[in-house]
Amino acid sequence: KWVWILIAALVVGGGALYYVTRPEPVVEEPVVEEPALRIGLVTSVGGRGDKSFNDAALRGLELWAAGGDLATVPEFLKGEIKSLGVEPRVIESRVVEDFYPNLRTLAEEGLDLIVAVGFLQSEAVYKVAKEFPDVKFMIIDGLPTNPEGEVEMLPNTQAYLFRENEGSFLVGALAGLMTETNKVGFVGGMDIFIIHRFEAGYKAGVMTTNPEAAGPEGRGVLVDYTGDFRDPLKGAASAKAIFGKEADIIFAAAGASGIGVIDTARDMGEGYFAIGVDSDQDWMAPGRVLTSMLKMVDLAVYRSIESVLNETYKAEIIVLGVKEGGVDISP
Repeated sequence: KWVWILIAALVVGGGALYYVTRPEPVVEEPVVEEPALRIGLVTSVGGRGDKSFNDAALRGLELWAAGGDLATVPEFLKGEIKSLGVEPRVIESRVVEDFYPNLRTLAEEGLDLIVAVGFLQSEAVYKVAKEFPDVKFMIIDGLPTNPEGEVEMLPNTQAYLFRENEGSFLVGALAGLMTETNKVGFVGGMDIFIIHRFEAGYKAGVMTTNPEAAGPEGRGVLVDYTGDFRDPLKGAASAKAIFGKEADIIFAAAGASGIGVIDTARDMGEGYFAIGVDSDQDWMAPGRVLTSMLKMVDLAVYRSIESVLNETYKAEIIVLGVKEGGVDISP
């Protein structure tokens, strides 16, 4: 009889022990993954949709670093570019006066890096970087400039510059070889030193392959400036004037105004060509875009973001030319 009592006690006790020690089910909270980095970008005055300079910078941030569309990565960069999982924050600028408040807005948000597109932001970058020493900045085509007009690199500023003259030389050499009328043209946007580098390189290229078309010191190249980076109608007017003087090829370094040059070459048809800039613009008028001078702004933006992610970011001036893969021409 005592055996059964002992067994019963063990069963009841074991059940009690199990009841006491059994762990409560754990309800797991959903894991919300934070982006690796939060990256801001302030466009130049051409804004989104210029199919050139600003869009190249946006491509490096939104399509490459943020993983929006890696199919846009050119073949020769596919081994280097991968999504960095960043969260983009973009503010568009319409006029120069927008730069300072736009940069300051992003700095107040405490982003990991702020990209300033275009040399026109040089003074605004210096001012905001000075006010927010813990925020990192990267400027394309410019250098932080203090109120005295002097370049002053701050510990939280980084600059990417390009040898536009080298890529422009290549498309100029091609234009000199391909022209049937021995007359070629150049359309610039704002009449400023950076665009002058495009013009000078282009003229030098034409002079190398076709001295007759270039004329003495390149003065035979027909040149016009729209005074604007945002107006395709002004670009079209410049193109019509130059084509009307028997030129058959025009290189446009004019931001969104250059769209008008490409549209005009397309509308005029057989025998007229445009040369694109910054991005491969052949798709805009297939058969009427001879080539494009590629300026790898997208790659510069990506590499700067990557340096922050890898904790290798530092205050420095990085210059990219043909040798460094920073400028080239499209197929």
